[in-house]
Amino acid sequence: MNTVTNNTPAKLGIYKVIREIASGSMGTVYEGYDPSGERPVAIKVSRANLLQDEEQARRYTELFMREARTAGMLHHPNILEVYDSGVDQGHHYIVFELIKHARTLKDYSSLDKLLPAEEVVELMLQCAKGLEYAHRHGVIHRDIKPANLLVTEQGKIKIADFSIAFINQTNLEMTMPTGFVGSPRYMSPEQVQEDVITPQSDLYSLGIVMYELLTGKHPFEAKSFSRLIYKVVNEEAEDPSTLNAELPKSLCKYVLHALKKDPSARFQSASEMIKYLGRVYHDKKASTHQVDHQSKGIFEQISTLKFFKNFEDQELQTFLGLTIWQDFEAGSLIIRENERDDGLYILVAGHVSIRKGDNQITLLEKGECFGEIACITKAPRCATAIAEDQVTVLKINGLQLEKLTTETRLKLCEVLMHTLAERLAETTEKLNSVSTT
Repeated sequence: MNTVTNNTPAKLGIYKVIREIASGSMGTVYEGYDPSGERPVAIKVSRANLLQDEEQARRYTELFMREARTAGMLHHPNILEVYDSGVDQGHHYIVFELIKHARTLKDYSSLDKLLPAEEVVELMLQCAKGLEYAHRHGVIHRDIKPANLLVTEQGKIKIADFSIAFINQTNLEMTMPTGFVGSPRYMSPEQVQEDVITPQSDLYSLGIVMYELLTGKHPFEAKSFSRLIYKVVNEEAEDPSTLNAELPKSLCKYVLHALKKDPSARFQSASEMIKYLGRVYHDKKASTHQVDHQSKGIFEQISTLKFFKNFEDQELQTFLGLTIWQDFEAGSLIIRENERDDGLYILVAGHVSIRKGDNQITLLEKGECFGEIACITKAPRCATAIAEDQVTVLKINGLQLEKLTTETRLKLCEVLMHTLAERLAETTEKLNSVSTT
């Protein structure tokens, strides 16, 4: 565990500094405690006092404190909340809400860690909602990238780092950073050419993020900075479906729409982006056999499965509302060994063979679950699941599980742990039988 360094005091203002949790170009982030609010907080401390060049340190501090002033103007569920800022013992600091066990979308931007398309769309919808609010209040972020998009344990997006944001409000006496600012890999063509910045610039950057989350690749890969800039300005992005054939065509169309070179050809607002992404999201859920549990009598059928025997009706209704239904023909691959996917599957009909290499480990029946190990550990799949006959499953993704109440999650964990214990005992029995023959 990281601790407080010699360069940081044990207290900043009224806030107790506990331990370092992250470090970036603009400062170091610590876990802290707010005694007045009786709550844990995150404290970002500037590194300007470590710089030798006085002018550089002044400029650095200006950008750092701009983040506090800009983000402090914005109060939205998808924007990281700023509580306070100040200077203590020469240290400039900003106090944020603490997102425990936070990840960033950078964690899901590589080929071996891709999320299902419907989860990506849901996360992008949240990002677009946060940007819509910021743009409506005259703030253009200018540095949208995976590392600045936090994901809470509940699967909620928090947009962070407004240090280079542009504020389009004439009544604010705040110097705007000018020139080439931002992260080149996620800049729009107008940004890299130091042209006029509009809200469409943020939407372009979000399009780059979405492309990476869906394909595991950047749309304008280049080995040099100059080559990157050339591609951003002049070359069109490859259709995401050529890199991931399972992506819906409508989703690929909207990703490419966000990456148009001309800002006027992109989504004209975050609201427009939300409308079209929402359409894709609902279409995607419908294509995976979403059903009305009550009107079609499905609820009664599901409630009799042994997996749900300890769930109350309301808990089960909530759980089912977060699932998608999937049908598989006999012989279809459901999950593959070593792939990354934290979805949990509950078998509604048919039989599923769980295999390790060429060997069948077990044959599952209606009411049993699979995928529980990857769901709990977030590790790659340790086995393959194949439909033995016509199969129907309920699937719930890891991010959706965080939307359940604490009590429901505890019941779910109890079921999963009981399942793991049963399967461990079954495996041990088989091994003992083999060793005695």
